[in-house]
Amino acid sequence: MHDRPTSLLELPLDLLVLIFSYSTPGVIISVRLTCKTLSGSTEARIVWLDALKRVCLSHGIPFVTYDFDRMPREELEYAASAPDRFLHIGHRAMLSPSHTLLPLKSRRIPIRLPDCGPSGGWEDDELERVKLLPGGRFVLGRTEDLLLLWDLASGERPCLAVHGTIDGVPGLNLAWADAAVDLEDIVHYPATSKIRLVVNAYESGSEYDVNGNKAACIVYELNLSESPPTMDMLGYLKGAGCASFGASGSRVLFESHDIPRIVGAWDYERGTVACWIIDGEGMHPDMTAVTDYHVVYGIRHKHCVIAYNLPPLSPSSGIIPATIDVGAPIQRLYLRPDDYGDYPMRCTYASYIHGRPADALIVDSAVSCASNDSGLLTQTVTRFCVALDPSDTPLSIEGTMVQHNILRIAAPKQSADKVTVAYHLNDLGRREIMVHSASICGGTQGRAIFIGRKRGTLFSDIREWLEGGGEYDFCAASGRLCVGRSDKNALFIYDFIPSYP
Repeated sequence: MHDRPTSLLELPLDLLVLIFSYSTPGVIISVRLTCKTLSGSTEARIVWLDALKRVCLSHGIPFVTYDFDRMPREELEYAASAPDRFLHIGHRAMLSPSHTLLPLKSRRIPIRLPDCGPSGGWEDDELERVKLLPGGRFVLGRTEDLLLLWDLASGERPCLAVHGTIDGVPGLNLAWADAAVDLEDIVHYPATSKIRLVVNAYESGSEYDVNGNKAACIVYELNLSESPPTMDMLGYLKGAGCASFGASGSRVLFESHDIPRIVGAWDYERGTVACWIIDGEGMHPDMTAVTDYHVVYGIRHKHCVIAYNLPPLSPSSGIIPATIDVGAPIQRLYLRPDDYGDYPMRCTYASYIHGRPADALIVDSAVSCASNDSGLLTQTVTRFCVALDPSDTPLSIEGTMVQHNILRIAAPKQSADKVTVAYHLNDLGRREIMVHSASICGGTQGRAIFIGRKRGTLFSDIREWLEGGGEYDFCAASGRLCVGRSDKNALFIYDFIPSYP
């Protein structure tokens, strides 16, 4: 005779906590509503401490964002459920007459930066790009001369300002004023509160002379847990330019400006490189992804994406080696019909997050395809996936979304189960940003939340924006928007969900 199955209510607390460790905050809250016995087990502090850490690992939120040791259970639960609360509040706002989610509070941070000249002190400078790190506590910024980091929890002045010369690359005289940093292209290590970014540095006046080794691709690691934060060089590759991370924390895709063009993969942790010629593929490549098994890049004017098997990487002493034969592409995926003409596509991909469970990398490919009434080009977005396993067909189209009033697209934010993108809209009303959220396997079929201000606008005039009127980034994990306005010479921070009481 078999024993009757053990009821969930009969399990000890430690086993229930173990079960909850595999559950999302939404599931834990749903379990709480079933009965008093299970409700009591969901109120253990360890349940929500584990839940918040899993949310951090999923979204790439640095652990230093929260003071885990001092947070009571209620605050842990509030922080862990923030991504779900934003979606809930946003969907409720879509049912309102305005169909728009308005900010609950805002904050203006004047951009007063350290003077890099001989006089010292502080000066005004124009912010070119901003990046709101997951969790909404830290903001990265870039001006013509500086790389900046703000800690929104500690004050208005940057807690880190990197400028001057770039040391550590033998034989090159490099400076931050002649360097390019793509703030969308970051690798996140949330458990250690570190991020990595890639810098393309050139000797003054030699931006296109990459073959002469007057340029270098450099990887830096920024440690947010230090006070103040520190930044260290992890490696460099001379002669490489236009580099980007892919779906691997230790590998970088790079290209040269030579004709024929050279692209390659560089593992900066192991000091190994492989490169090959892509002559005959047409126009400028769009560096997209490098995984443990594949290299993927787009051909912008052909509206297609090409996948190769990742070739063996060989040791290198910091310079680009001789090219190798990478073989034929294993897959070619066309993303657009021929009637899109010569409009180029641009691929933006989700950042790599160490510790995040994922089977694929989400990539959004945008094409400016039509002219609207304001004379601006609008965009059509096709979402595709790059499989992270050794498949012979790693590329697959997930869906296409046509939005005839999209002006700009922030890079997709990929968590363990969702993809969220913030689109800047050309809307004459107050719905200036559309936050689109979809499940990982749901393609572009998801839910949209429009956000804007009750009075005024989030962005500067479009004509000024086209001349460099500021950048923006949105964090769905905290419901926070960051906008850089050069016309106001300030950062604007908008919160769309209530903070913890």
